[in-house]
Parts: sequence; C-alpha cells; structure tokens
Amino acid sequence: MNGQQYTEFEAIMSRAALLSFQQKGKDWRALITAMFEELAAYDLEAVRLAVATHVRSEKFFPTLADIVKRIDGDHEDRAAIAWAYVVKAIERLGHYLSVRFPSPAYHYAIEFMGGWQKLCTTLTEAETKWRGKEFERFFEIGERVASWGHELGKVHVPPYLLGWHETHNRRGGYALPDVLDAATGKPIQGFRERVALSESGVSKTVMQLVEGMKT
Repeated sequence: MNGQQYTEFEAIMSRAALLSFQQKGKDWRALITAMFEELAAYDLEAVRLAVATHVRSEKFFPTLADIVKRIDGDHEDRAAIAWAYVVKAIERLGHYLSVRFPSPAYHYAIEFMGGWQKLCTTLTEAETKWRGKEFERFFEIGERVASWGHELGKVHVPPYLLGWHETHNRRGGYALPDVLDAATGKPIQGFRERVALSESGVSKTVMQLVEGMKT
C-alpha cells in the first residue's frame, strides 16, 4: 500500500469495526495509522479481502496478526484469497483490458487456464467454485516456480495479461492501451517503459554472455 491509499484503508477498518460491533475509541486514529504502517508491504486489495473474510467468520475486530495471518496463511488460504481477487477483477475489468496482478503466481495460474481473455469470457457463475479449485492448484505451484524475471530454475511468466483491446491494436499497429492495476482498475504509470527497460537489460546480458563464450 502507499500513502495515497490510507483513506481507503481507514474505510475498510471502519466497516470492520461496524460489522464486529466494536466502537471506535479515542486511540482509533493511532491504531489505524500503526496498522497501516505495519501492513504497508501488502497490496490494498489483499488487505481488503483478508479483513472481509475475517469479519464474516469472527465476531471480534481484526488485529494486525489476524490480517497478516489471513494474507500469508498457508497455501490453501492464499490461493483461495487470490481466486476471490481474480473473480472480482473479472467482474470489474473484463477481457477487454490488459491487467497486472500482485504476483507472478496469478499470471502463472491464469495462463494455464487459457489466459486472461478466455477466462473472462468463459467463466460462469455456476462454474466459479470448481474453476476456483483449478486456479488454486495452479496458483500454489506458481508460488513456487513462477517469476516475472528470467531467473534460473524459474518459469518466466508475462509481466501483465493482455486484454482484447491490446491484442487488436497490436495486430493493427495502433497505440497500445494502458496496463491496469487489477486491484484498483487504474493505469500503472510508466509501466510499459519499465518493462521495456527490464527486457532490454535481459537482452544485453544475454548478448554479453554469448560474446563471452566466443572469446
């Protein structure tokens, strides 16, 4: 999370307080600020889902430890939360838009399920549960082997998932649309430039290795 998301985080925790019948006390601001700082390394959507899951099953207001445990949890917990995250992104964004999820494991699983566009256009409400089990199985594998980089022993996955608009524009030679953050639905500023720079760095390294082998 970043500083601009504090207001959203406070709203999430205020709703949790309401749902758990916990009144906000005089130290509410200090508590929320401290929790926000401790959870800064986590994605806001992951925090939102963890808090929502907690208040649906527990009667007490979530502590920092509760939230971290639900986000990190075991493989099954993380995979289940990830699937809920994907379903929400499908509902909000759909197959027309290119998106980036929080970790390579998402992209690994979605690619194995046919890709972003196919998953968006074929997933039905009736299939959500069993397709979720399929996703969770691939996601657990992806957490171990998937990487956005080119690490030895890892499976390279695309840094983002192509939507229909981008596929169409690439074929026609048109300008490419923005890549959206799957959590917020907002464009990731400078993303394409960073990807291009990263890929060019990989290509340069490969060429240096090839040249080194010739000497």
